[in-house]
Amino acid sequence: MRKVIFMSLTCFIVFCSAQWLENTIYVPDEFSGAIFPQALTYNGINNKVYVGGLNGGAVVVIDGTTNSKVARVYTGSQIFALCWNWVNNKVYIGNYTSKSITIIDGATNAVIGEITTGTGQPWVFTYNSTNNKIYCANKGNNRVSIIGGAGDSLIKNILVGNNPQCLVWSAMSNKVYCTNFNSNNISVIDGNIDSVIKTISVGVRPTSIVWNSTNNKSYCTNKNSNTVSVIDCVTDAVIKTIPVGNGPDALCWNETNNRIYCANS
Repeated sequence: MRKVIFMSLTCFIVFCSAQWLENTIYVPDEFSGAIFPQALTYNGINNKVYVGGLNGGAVVVIDGTTNSKVARVYTGSQIFALCWNWVNNKVYIGNYTSKSITIIDGATNAVIGEITTGTGQPWVFTYNSTNNKIYCANKGNNRVSIIGGAGDSLIKNILVGNNPQCLVWSAMSNKVYCTNFNSNNISVIDGNIDSVIKTISVGVRPTSIVWNSTNNKSYCTNKNSNTVSVIDCVTDAVIKTIPVGNGPDALCWNETNNRIYCANS
């Protein structure tokens, strides 16, 4: 009996001790770029992490095994968003003040293209792997830029609501949901025809949105209403409004237990 208890305690201690700060990677240094880091994405094919910053005009590439910086890739200025296309192994960088999107080859870390977004300032991405398209919400012109993942060409810019804040893609319905902060609604974009097919009214100041693939629902935080709207991604209707804490601002879905976690700022 003592032996069993001792083994259980040992396993428990090892499990808990694994949750610690393993390393701190400082930017900038000899690599420059990525000053005030604020955007991350992960390349699962080559095990790389990409870091974008408020200033510096570059993305730092980190080896996921060694945690060492392996490249600096010059892009536009003020990087608020990064996105990985796993079908073609490319990384898309949203250059906010440059009003452009830089495209990096995930294997070579080389810049292979750049797309201008017009008067819009790239703010957030989502990726549609069914049609191999990248969606970028732009502040300033209230549009979503749609990019073909194979040829990296701008397919179109579509008008959404005022101050698009966050994007999420429903793989089951092949729709992209765009929260519009100043319009108090969500634009629903059809992933096949790339047009807004519906506008859903939600609470005041919708910010974050997350998709639940178990039940094909999207959850949207309404920052000034202190609620979360639950949206059926088949009917695109709000099926429930859940009171939460003050200033809900971020969401995460736990697929193992089918729960949504909401951060109240």
